[in-house]
Amino acid sequence: EAALRQPRAGLGAVGPHVERRESAACEERVGRAVVGDTAFVELQHLADERCRGVAIRTVHWSARFHLHCRLARHFRRGRVFLAGDAAHVCSLFGGQGLNMGIQDADNLGWKLALVLGGMAPDRVLDSYEAERRSMAQSELAYTDSSHRALFARDAAWPRSALAHEAAFVGSTDTAARRRLFAHAQLDVSYRGSPIVASHGRRAPVDPAAGDWFARRGFSGDRHHLLAPAALRVEDAVRRVRVPIAVHPTDEDTLHLVRPDGYIAFRSCPADLSALADYLDKAFGLAPANGPAG
Repeated sequence: EAALRQPRAGLGAVGPHVERRESAACEERVGRAVVGDTAFVELQHLADERCRGVAIRTVHWSARFHLHCRLARHFRRGRVFLAGDAAHVCSLFGGQGLNMGIQDADNLGWKLALVLGGMAPDRVLDSYEAERRSMAQSELAYTDSSHRALFARDAAWPRSALAHEAAFVGSTDTAARRRLFAHAQLDVSYRGSPIVASHGRRAPVDPAAGDWFARRGFSGDRHHLLAPAALRVEDAVRRVRVPIAVHPTDEDTLHLVRPDGYIAFRSCPADLSALADYLDKAFGLAPANGPAG
């Protein structure tokens, strides 16, 4: 169980770590003089200020770090790509940095595999920045504003507010669950991406093109097309070199799901010509020798 304390001296947090050790983090004022000659003495002083009753016996590791909010102007320049902390740096608040880095790799990996394998054009790689940078910008705005509110010198956080922040995670309330999904980056959407498209109508409760497709069991090494069993999709699928697995369904809808689990294309009712047009625009390769004449 983790403990969070906010006395006038500043914020302090203590929580369990590996091998029966405890980890501690304390906010420190910029320019504060070092207390004592060793990390042990200084950390005990901070513990006395922030977490009374905590006795430090052994310091296994300690370090100071500055919190930043940084976002690269571009995530791609030619053959160079930025991901993870090289692309964005945020506050530790909420642990969003690791989530963003993993999703960067998940988004870029399959695109690199297709382009390097000669199965997709180079322009597919441009969608990496288009999809991930806007998401990172949104997350950084959230973590930075939350951090500033929590660590503000004049912040008067009552116990009820801190208790609410800790309790909402386990709540079954719809609003709380939506907030939790956003906080965990489980509601990421790539609507508006240059390699995402839709055709026809969409019910308000259905996921749109660019949204996460909540279905397990799909391999991450190819696209997956869900199509009506009576529909012959082979000709449309063969138009491109991108590996596509076909899954028959009973719905009059086409869902093309990307290797990272997001919907690349959606058509309701199922329209093969619209699917073919999408595949040509997104993954079509120009003839090696160019047009004749």
